[in-house]
Amino acid sequence: MQRIENFYSSGQAAPGYGLANNDPGNDDFAYYRGSNYDQSNAGILERYMKYNNAEGNSNTQQINGISAFATNQPDVEDINRDQTLSKTEAYYQYRISMRQQDLQKVGENYITDFREILSEEQPDGTRVTTRWIQFKVPIFTPEKKVGPVSDFRSIRFIRMFMKDWGETVVLRFARLELVRGEWRRYNADLDNLGDELGGDDPDNTLFDVSAVSVEQNGNRDPIPYKLPPGIDRQVLFGTTAATQQNEQSLSLRVCGLKDGAARAVFRNINFDMRNYNNLKMFAHAEDGRVGPGGSA
Repeated sequence: MQRIENFYSSGQAAPGYGLANNDPGNDDFAYYRGSNYDQSNAGILERYMKYNNAEGNSNTQQINGISAFATNQPDVEDINRDQTLSKTEAYYQYRISMRQQDLQKVGENYITDFREILSEEQPDGTRVTTRWIQFKVPIFTPEKKVGPVSDFRSIRFIRMFMKDWGETVVLRFARLELVRGEWRRYNADLDNLGDELGGDDPDNTLFDVSAVSVEQNGNRDPIPYKLPPGIDRQVLFGTTAATQQNEQSLSLRVCGLKDGAARAVFRNINFDMRNYNNLKMFAHAEDGRVGPGGSA
């Protein structure tokens, strides 16, 4: 042990050895507005590098009169605060490729839309185009299942990891969320309806249900989402300013459907259709290779 310490505590490895010796778990919390960052003129990435670390993140000390902690709860290994130290590895796995060649086309690699925004003028007079990519991953079609997991009833966390990178990369997320749709896939066989409902799709047809909207997919490429003819967005007057509500439609993506077969969706609602004399349904169809939003 002494030989290892003597070897790594000198030469080019000395700085790294000092950091590892002081913080073996690399989990010490550091406040992003700390004076040490100010003295080194640290950038945003460096300042937030250790902000999510667990050790010391609930310290009540103040820096320049500001409470320098990330949470007021003490640091414990019980992450979800359920009084149980869970050690079971059971999860569904989904894979998204971050290769440049796999981030070019809607309909592949779970890509549903692109959004390009031109920045404000920079100090040198130039403008930078920022490209945002919208992914929608259907949770019912995982790439891999690990451990004794059989349903989605008690999943509490999302774990993200990256591998096979040759250089440092920074990922930016505009919004990361789980979306629960009101419309559900009807999994029973529509050709042989019996007294009992249930059963999975016997043909393994790709059938995704999602939503498209004018706010999220108004600039969708190659075909943007547009309001149906004769439909106006509702205006919400309950705030200080009149705000247009988002208008969206049901999106169905069906691939590999056999000749004569059918697929359906359903939704449980408490709504009396007898209040209306006529109902209109607007439909739009695209090639299944274009991506979600193929028919709405």
